[in-house]
Amino acid sequence: MSEKIEKLAPFLLRSRQVVVGRERLVQLRNRLAFVLMTTDMSERSRRELAPIFPCPQVCALTSADIERLFGFHHTKLLGFRRGSLANAMLQALREEASGE
Repeated sequence: MSEKIEKLAPFLLRSRQVVVGRERLVQLRNRLAFVLMTTDMSERSRRELAPIFPCPQVCALTSADIERLFGFHHTKLLGFRRGSLANAMLQALREEASGE
């Protein structure tokens, strides 16, 4: 995992840009910059959730990484509200996924 992601995580939490919980994410779907789905989420769940969110969907990290970075136990889906920190996180996750 990149150092950039680890540095951004506490700031995202402090600024309350991280949204947890499927129901809450569905409520806020039009205000999200992107949705993070973990790599250990089932393919069926990803297919079911994909049409719900109009924002970019990134498949990266594991639920263990989410727990370590954000402190959310057994979480496989996170949303990030629009903002410059969320954009920076999205860019870092895309770089991580592309292997740069």
